[in-house]
Amino acid sequence: MSSLTVTEILDEIDKLKTKKLKVAQLPEAIKKNPAIKTILAINFNYENAGFVGLDKGIPTGYKPNVGAVPGYADATLFGIYKKLYIYADPKLIPYRKLELFLQDLEALDPDEANILILAKDNNLKYKYPWITEDAFKIVFSV
Repeated sequence: MSSLTVTEILDEIDKLKTKKLKVAQLPEAIKKNPAIKTILAINFNYENAGFVGLDKGIPTGYKPNVGAVPGYADATLFGIYKKLYIYADPKLIPYRKLELFLQDLEALDPDEANILILAKDNNLKYKYPWITEDAFKIVFSV
């Protein structure tokens, strides 16, 4: 595994010249950091089933971890991606879901927290326009 964060890897890919090159790098990026695949799955889940009970946008009460150094925050998306399934639990009351989500966001460095918020809202396209449904299908067909 690479020590690069999801944001660092996606920003690195974003510097490539063409959309085709960027999309072609996604499978390799997932090998470096498997959290990317989970973030893409969350982003393209249009029913938002994984995040039922969470409003769109930045959650009320969110305080960014501004002193965090990328890769050295209290948590990384690589460290928490396997537990993101808890947001799909319909038995988890919305207040508790929000509380847990805020804890996860505030433990991440602000750039990774932003990626998770964008994915939750199906809005990664605003930061990375090349992450489209076609790119998603390529990643999940591999």
